Amino acid sequence: MTMDGDTPVGVNFAVKGAEVQEPPHPETAEGMARMLREGRVATFNARVAELGPADLTDANLRMADLRGADLKGACLKGAYLRAADLRGQDLSSCEMEGASMSGAKVSGVLFPDDLVPEEIMMSVSLGTRVRVRKP
Repeated sequence: MTMDGDTPVGVNFAVKGAEVQEPPHPETAEGMARMLREGRVATFNARVAELGPADLTDANLRMADLRGADLKGACLKGAYLRAADLRGQDLSSCEMEGASMSGAKVSGVLFPDDLVPEEIMMSVSLGTRVRVRKP
């Protein structure tokens, strides 16, 4: 078995009953989120450098360590960030409407201007989905 980046060749699919189910394509929201959940930040950052800002719409990033991930300009609409480690991230250019950050580590995070502090606090402490301020 040989290695292709981070995935062993020949071990990149799952069998569910008689149906073969392939993993999400790396450039889809789920594929990009999977890289982050698995701690493959360098691979994620390489994809972002190649393809531009990540689309993480409705992504499950529960408990993901996102420190060091290139999230500039990422779409985090509806993202599930429960207990994620966002410390030190610059999210100022991200779309975050509907994201949920219950228990997330947010020390030093630069949030977008359209998110008021009360929305951030309610999301982190109560798990509410953030609403953005309309211009």
